[in-house]
Amino acid sequence: MPNFIRFQSVVIVLLIFTACGNSGSEDPFKDCKYSKPEAIFKLPNDRILNHTFEVQGIEGLEEVVFTNQQSLTVIQSGCDYITQEFQIKLPGNLRNQEYNFWINQSIGFFQFLGGLGSQYLVFNAWSQAINELKDQIQLGAFQEIQPGYFVKIDRILSSDHAILMLTLTEKP
Repeated sequence: MPNFIRFQSVVIVLLIFTACGNSGSEDPFKDCKYSKPEAIFKLPNDRILNHTFEVQGIEGLEEVVFTNQQSLTVIQSGCDYITQEFQIKLPGNLRNQEYNFWINQSIGFFQFLGGLGSQYLVFNAWSQAINELKDQIQLGAFQEIQPGYFVKIDRILSSDHAILMLTLTEKP
């Protein structure tokens, strides 16, 4: 019986230390090169219909609906290397689309974002870089697009829509 009581005491002490050491007040980015993610898109913008942003743990989750009804989810993550994944919902059955369709959608989408205002012009540079290397990019694989910067273009297909996924990162 004393061993059982001793075991219970050890378990209780471990649970208390685990709970105390896992408090939400500690900054998960305190030892990181980069600070916590911030929203990319800002309101007011006459081309943005709806916008939300929140930090969940070490990820930033941003959801945007544009006035053209196109929806975008951006997942930002990273501590010493930043990754941004843009997920664009495209309506329709796009299962039979060829490689060039997805590359051109990526180029066009970044051009669209670059046209939202002067603070988004960097997306035009991404669009141009993808266009210059479009014959080298393989769907689902990282491609170095500039020294130290990589892009991956992929898609998830459904019967009534597709999700175009554009991942920008410093380290694949």
